[in-house]
Amino acid sequence: GLLNVLHSAKWTISGRSRLMPSQERQFAERFAAYVGRGYGVPCASGTAALTIALQSLDVAFGDEVIVPALTWVACASAVANLGAVPVVVDVDPDSWCASLEAVRSAITPRTRAVLGVHMYASRIDAKALERLCAEHGLPLIEDASQAHGAWLGNSRVGAFGAVSVFSFQQSKLLTSGEGGIAVTDDPALFRRMQQLRADSRVYAEMDGDKWRFTELAVGGDVMGRNLCMTEFQAVLLLEGLGRLDAENEHRLAMANLLGARLADLGWVSLVRDRLTPQDGATFYKCPLRFSDPRLVALGPEILARALTAELDLLVEPLDRPLPRAPLYRIDRSAVVARVPELAQRAAPNRFDTPVADAAWRSAVVLPHPCLMASPLDVEAIIAALEKVRANTDELEVYAQQSGGMAGICP
Repeated sequence: GLLNVLHSAKWTISGRSRLMPSQERQFAERFAAYVGRGYGVPCASGTAALTIALQSLDVAFGDEVIVPALTWVACASAVANLGAVPVVVDVDPDSWCASLEAVRSAITPRTRAVLGVHMYASRIDAKALERLCAEHGLPLIEDASQAHGAWLGNSRVGAFGAVSVFSFQQSKLLTSGEGGIAVTDDPALFRRMQQLRADSRVYAEMDGDKWRFTELAVGGDVMGRNLCMTEFQAVLLLEGLGRLDAENEHRLAMANLLGARLADLGWVSLVRDRLTPQDGATFYKCPLRFSDPRLVALGPEILARALTAELDLLVEPLDRPLPRAPLYRIDRSAVVARVPELAQRAAPNRFDTPVADAAWRSAVVLPHPCLMASPLDVEAIIAALEKVRANTDELEVYAQQSGGMAGICP
């Protein structure tokens, strides 16, 4: 795969080769079919995929886009970088995905789109969110960057809304280091997104062996820029896609075992949605919610450090809720911050997210590679948790000496 691309001299969709057609284009077609979509547009990153999705739906300066409080910062920064306003909504207490009632309450005449994000090991109720958006004449963008291969009812995650986006960044279930894709069933959106990511160019019509020379043609309907995926990324993804379902099946078995063992402990649980089918979820990260008051009082950063030391595995707190996320600096946005009215509408202190704040205070996440191991490794996780709890006294002293994180979500 990689060596074939190397020797083909075609390292990107705009390159030329007499040896092989574009791996990027093949991946676009295969991945779109995998999730049940008609079209796919690969990009340099998940952020790039989200950006072209927003632009294809005419999200523009001053518009509002609803985003969940618990998500990676790029979901909000991609909106802000278009001069639009991220409107942050609180999450459901069970799944930690956006609360449908919070989304409903946040819709205003300025709302241009809703971003529904599948988080950690949970799926948002995309069917219900799709109906809600339809009631208000709004497009849904489904962000499935943390849910490759998941099912919701009889459909794959990624099949909902006007456009769905995925990230293939290093930590994801399907990865090429960096990369992303936007998928849709709308041929007009497909044409626009191609141009938005390839300097206003589209895939060329294939005529015989014409692919041997170029695979891009002039579009010119919209102003684009270069957000293309490389052929090296695409061939990694093509190979990884062939393993994804088997890997998801193994992770699910280990996650079910871990959930059962956590239930035996009684003071920590695995956070999962309650959607059908229950086993349709995938496990990008395993969120562990603590109910022991003393452990919760330690704060997630102390708990994450202790478990990291015990397991020799990077255990982390949740992503901080957007209104308190140090990476979300909309006050320094090159676009929004220059317009006082927009800056005021987007100010993080406008948004109250008590459920997301409580989730952050009480949880840590395990990385998905730990679920590619064996039942013995699940028992190692249980043993580490028990040891942390048994040493709560020492951890409380450590928390005080290190400045005390004690349950505060700054």
